Amino acid sequence: MAKTRRFPTHHLTIALQTYQMRALFPQFKAVANRHDWALWTGTLRPTLLSDTYTVEIEYHLPAPPRVRVLEPVLQARADQPKIPHTFTENKLCLYTPGQWNSQMVIARTIVPWTSTWLYFYEVWRVTGEWVGGGVHPGEFYGEK
Repeated sequence: MAKTRRFPTHHLTIALQTYQMRALFPQFKAVANRHDWALWTGTLRPTLLSDTYTVEIEYHLPAPPRVRVLEPVLQARADQPKIPHTFTENKLCLYTPGQWNSQMVIARTIVPWTSTWLYFYEVWRVTGEWVGGGVHPGEFYGEK
């Protein structure tokens, strides 16, 4: 019987994540940066016709990053009081459990996913339909 070889889990360091963020998205600034925790804020504009959003990305190594929009404040629709694909405090739902891991570069995953989420949010505000697909938070755990 073949033995399963287990490799240790390696996480990308905060320093590397910060370097990548600075290289790919210089508009994102490290507000706080320690060996196991970082907080970046920056702006994203999904399309030329879109608003410019100020976004905060909080990362506690090795947990998945948490993303929220600081400005402008996200607004629900009158006919849909809950903004799709958000958690409490309007933290964005960008991926399903297990889809992101600490070996991934935040600037190559979380930032583009956030921009895409903002695009779908703008479409939803106009049409009332979330066209971005995905699974709503709560459905991960069998809730409706």
